[in-house]
Amino acid sequence: MSDASITLNHIPLARIRVGQFKYPGNDEGLQAVHVHDYINFSNVTDQLMLERFLDEDGTRPGDANEPNGSVGAFRDIGVQVFDWFNWAGWEHSYATMIGNGNGLNRTDNNSEKDYYAYWS
Repeated sequence: MSDASITLNHIPLARIRVGQFKYPGNDEGLQAVHVHDYINFSNVTDQLMLERFLDEDGTRPGDANEPNGSVGAFRDIGVQVFDWFNWAGWEHSYATMIGNGNGLNRTDNNSEKDYYAYWS
């Protein structure tokens, strides 16, 4: 399972989503895999945006430095406020989120939260 969430739509211009879902981030991560132009993500997306946690930093000789958990898959567990509106002849969408910062199938491994923001 990669997504499980509930969205509440009771406040004008502020939909509230709670659960595990894609976090607001770069456009490449928000697209479905089957519509990508290329087989792999760009280097920026793969190395900076798609978090993958490793056992060590890779400096110890002979260390395989393998991932220690599931892939992030541009998902997080948390609370998001989002919506869209028209203003000055343009359509705007926004999203803000507070999440655990640990991707798929992982609990919060520290007391720190990740904060996300998106405007389009």
